[in-house]
Amino acid sequence: MTNGQLEAVLGAMIDITQNRLPGALAWEIVKTKREVAEALGTFMEARDGLIKSYGDGGAISQDHENWPVFVVAFEELLQQEVTIAGKIDIDRLIAANVEVKPDSLGLLDAVGLF
Repeated sequence: MTNGQLEAVLGAMIDITQNRLPGALAWEIVKTKREVAEALGTFMEARDGLIKSYGDGGAISQDHENWPVFVVAFEELLQQEVTIAGKIDIDRLIAANVEVKPDSLGLLDAVGLF
C-alpha cells in the first residue's frame, strides 16, 4: 500500500472494529490497525515537514511561489510504499459473521491486508 492509501485503510479497519469480535480475531485486527495508524502518523509528520520546508509559517497555498515544488514532493510522498506486517484472516472474519461494508473489504483486499 502507499502513504496515500493509509487514511482510507484506517477508516476501513475502524469499520471492522465497530463489530463485536472473538478475542483472538479482535487482537489480530487491533495490532494491524495500530500499525496502520503509526504509519499514518509518520506520513503526517513528513507532510508537515514538507509544508514547513516549502511554505511560510506552517502553511502553503496554491499562490505560494514554492507551490509547484511542494506538489511534486508531496506527490512523491503519497506514492511511497508502506509495508504493514500485520494481516487479517478473512476466513475468520467471515466465520465470525462480521458485518463489514463491501468498500472496506475491497480496499483491505486491494492493499494486501487479507
